[in-house]
Amino acid sequence: MTSQLSHSSRVRITTLCHCVPVIIAAATLWPQIASAEFIALTDQTFSDADWSREIISNTFALGTAESTAQQVPDGFPGAFRESQMSAAGGLVGGRMAPRIQIGHFNTAQTWNPMIDGGIDGITLSYHANALDDRPPAQSTPTGRVVRFGFLLRQDGVVFQPSNNSLLSLVPNSGWIFHSDGGKDSSDFRTLTGGPEVLDFSAAGKPIEFGYLLQMSSTSGTGFRIQNTAGIDNFRVGLNFTPVPEPSTSMLLAILGICYYSQRI
Repeated sequence: MTSQLSHSSRVRITTLCHCVPVIIAAATLWPQIASAEFIALTDQTFSDADWSREIISNTFALGTAESTAQQVPDGFPGAFRESQMSAAGGLVGGRMAPRIQIGHFNTAQTWNPMIDGGIDGITLSYHANALDDRPPAQSTPTGRVVRFGFLLRQDGVVFQPSNNSLLSLVPNSGWIFHSDGGKDSSDFRTLTGGPEVLDFSAAGKPIEFGYLLQMSSTSGTGFRIQNTAGIDNFRVGLNFTPVPEPSTSMLLAILGICYYSQRI
């Protein structure tokens, strides 16, 4: 007895044979699609063109002057980013400890989750130094404080770690290492206390990484201070899930069509 296949069965077998190379290719690519990756974004030279800054808040009533630029040498090692500030104290809304907060952002290493992939975790680190503290001879405040912290900026909104972990430095203490690790988007809040939420997903908008420089005084009114601070070895470590390449997405789509055709 001769066994004959129906037309529909022959179509299924032919389709399956055509799909075999696709299935093999998909099996080869799947580990690359499913696995997360790691990348480190670093800056050890701090070219002025790669960084921007903005004053986030300032409660020194009698005025401040601030400048930031790349300096060579004297970093840890080599080049570093140096900020100088002079300020006059005074009461603002009853504050007896005026301060200035400046956000510095690396605009040369922006991460776009929609292109680069969603972020699964983040680690941040740097070396910082309160290089100098020079009050003018006519006035000596009782306390001056320099603090550093991490910042992220997305869609114009500035975020900081929810634990508000700031590195406090005393003048001429040398280069101090600071890090925050294992962060995801839920571990960040807006610097100003707003309702916005940081989006690390593959649908998120571009993210800039940077640091907060805060200079303040624990004194009252009528004084002037000068501070110089530096940062070096800025590093952002990212665990992320890559966005599939168009060819990979097409391959998976073809595989889906093959699967569906077997069910008809």
